[in-house]
Amino acid sequence: MKKNIYIYGFLGAIIVAGFLFVEYNKPKDINWYPSYVSRHKIPYGTRVFKTLVSEQWGDRLRETYSPPFDLLQNEELEGTFLFVNSRVNFGDAENEVILDWVSKGNRLFVSANNFDGFLLDTLGLVTQRVFDHGSLEPVFEYTLLNDTSSSNKVTWNRDYSKGYFIKIDTTTTKTLGTVQVVGDKSKVREARVNFVRSQFGKGEILLHLAPESFTNYFLLNEKRNLDYTAQVASYLHTDDALYLDAYYKRGKTVEVSPMRIFLDTNEFKWAYYLALIGALLYILFQGRRKQRAIPVIPPLKNQSLNFTRTIGDMYYEGNQRKSIASHKIEFFLEYIRTQFYLPTEKIDSEFIKQLAARSQHTPQQIEQLFQFLQNIQGADSISDPILEQLENRIQNFKAQAHGIQ
Repeated sequence: MKKNIYIYGFLGAIIVAGFLFVEYNKPKDINWYPSYVSRHKIPYGTRVFKTLVSEQWGDRLRETYSPPFDLLQNEELEGTFLFVNSRVNFGDAENEVILDWVSKGNRLFVSANNFDGFLLDTLGLVTQRVFDHGSLEPVFEYTLLNDTSSSNKVTWNRDYSKGYFIKIDTTTTKTLGTVQVVGDKSKVREARVNFVRSQFGKGEILLHLAPESFTNYFLLNEKRNLDYTAQVASYLHTDDALYLDAYYKRGKTVEVSPMRIFLDTNEFKWAYYLALIGALLYILFQGRRKQRAIPVIPPLKNQSLNFTRTIGDMYYEGNQRKSIASHKIEFFLEYIRTQFYLPTEKIDSEFIKQLAARSQHTPQQIEQLFQFLQNIQGADSISDPILEQLENRIQNFKAQAHGIQ
């Protein structure tokens, strides 16, 4: 049995080692989660963009981890507030605080796939999605319009649809960029607005429907992608302070688990897994009870009744009936003392009256019983019928005292 355990343990160790070897050497899966977090190096992180704007703004760049509602009320901020995420949805109270801040001469820039309905209604804007129904892998072309109506075009092919503004208030809003589907040249592909700037009070609001243009994958994919994002960022004005939002993000902005230090590093992660596997193997093979099972010892039987019978037989066979009668009388008196709480040192009329009242007997019956006991105690010897009569009268007294008869 012990030899088999070692064989199974060796085979298990080989299997685990093979599994770890394959897992360690297989290509690492790409994380396409759209986090838009400035610390993330994944394709949809914004680490590259954060590095580029840090070079341009320097100390005038500040990353904010609090909701704008708290930040704009508690601090006197001036400049541009930049939000980049899949969806940016302010509450009504927060919208009022942000719009009040913009109206004082500041700038709000939001790049997202979906905007807050309150913000769109305030600016007189309506959004919709554009699809390429004839292709399973649609390609979208982004165009930025400058003052001379020249364009800079880039393509994007990792979404099935893109947003655009179907309604614009042209009195306060200016078009800065468009999106259109790139496909069959025989079909007319309409350019739709996806980047606008609206005047609001003394400030302005810029809404951009292509947040992926700020991600690592977009910026590092092609050189012209970097140029496109640079032109979009040129509307931020490098002379102003830039507040980069880190609160409205799909991914975590702060790692709260200490285990992230191990799990983010491949070597530490597998060392942690090996420790867990080793603990499991120890529990399986060494956690068994090594001590022999303790045998079950049956408890000793109560031999008091057999002992009593043996002693009684010895007295009876030795013709010691007077001793047996004396012991029975002593046990009977002890019974009276413990059951009826009466002293038996003096048998008088008061004792007989009290015992009769407590044992459901008449005083005459009690007096006759104790007269019989006194006669036995005074006799030198007794016969078998007298001994049997003593036993019967004692048992009859107990039965009547307890209501059995």
